[in-house]
Amino acid sequence: MPKIANFNFNANFFNFYMKNKFGESFSHSSLAFEKVFTEGNLIAKDLKKFVSLENIEYALKLDSGTPEEKELYGQRFNEVKKALIYFGIPSKKEINENEFQVSISDFLEYIPGAIRPYRNQKELMEAFEKGELLGKEYEQETVLAKTQELFSLIGRKISCDNEARNLKKGNIDAFMHALSLKKIGISDIIEINSLVNMGTGNIKGFKKVNNYISGSSIKTCPKEIVSIKMQELLYKYENEWREAIPPFNDLTSTSEEKDAYLRAICYREAKFHTEFERIHPFEDGNGRTGRILLNKNLIDNELAPILITPEMRDVYLKCIAKRDYDTFANLIYMLSSVELTMMVSEYRRAKKIDPDELVSLTKDDETVKKLLKKIE
Repeated sequence: MPKIANFNFNANFFNFYMKNKFGESFSHSSLAFEKVFTEGNLIAKDLKKFVSLENIEYALKLDSGTPEEKELYGQRFNEVKKALIYFGIPSKKEINENEFQVSISDFLEYIPGAIRPYRNQKELMEAFEKGELLGKEYEQETVLAKTQELFSLIGRKISCDNEARNLKKGNIDAFMHALSLKKIGISDIIEINSLVNMGTGNIKGFKKVNNYISGSSIKTCPKEIVSIKMQELLYKYENEWREAIPPFNDLTSTSEEKDAYLRAICYREAKFHTEFERIHPFEDGNGRTGRILLNKNLIDNELAPILITPEMRDVYLKCIAKRDYDTFANLIYMLSSVELTMMVSEYRRAKKIDPDELVSLTKDDETVKKLLKKIE
């Protein structure tokens, strides 16, 4: 049974929790994911504007008018619908596990925003020459132009949704793959990054061009020596840094010795993650890959995994930039304690144990309190 701290978790629960509960949050905590969602929200706002009262005034007028106007509304509606299908929106959903699927039915609500008095530019110019335009904005546009605008918005939305889906799937697949490994070597790290970047077009392997850490002035490792630096990093992790961890025995060690042992583990993970990110060995997905490795190592050492949210980014990057292993290790220790509380609470709920019986597993530690204030 998987063990975190002194808690033995059922294997089925552990895998479900890591993939669906923690895995979902872990994916959403990625800055790349946040960027996609920000873009998606902007597109959603544009689509909302598309069907504002001003934009659908003509459509509403037809739909609530005479029988002839209602018939015209139906004709215009079908014209837009057929045009979207012609432009490339599927008429029906198809089953495809590798792509976010949509069809014309997902966008019917936006069609009224494209319905206009004139089909094309020729009709619009004729109306203008006859003085038939009333000056309203919707009369200055054609059905074709608005349909093309709608298609552009839909296309961007589909692309954004696909990217979000791929990011989440890639992150969860890479994380679960890492958890399945007994020990991680260079080839495993490359494979994890490949899964993280699945569907993005990135070439598998170490970077071929020099890169940087987004939002930081940290100088990363030149591409020519990435392989050497990664080998050095793994060697130090498995040898030099392991030797600095004090001995611990579940049966004979005191609570103080156990605490010192866990903090030493967190310190080693802080060093490894900091140096991995400073190497920045891949062209993309370094942060996601690094945090997967960090969580894999924590779990292997019977510590709960952690979420580094966008709100913690400044503290996180500052620790990496200054090689502040102590602050980072304390952050890891605190966040792992918080996640353990979440895991036990969820486990108790699944096992129908009263959650009120659960006491907080986060230590009343002065260092953690100071760190929390620093983050705030």
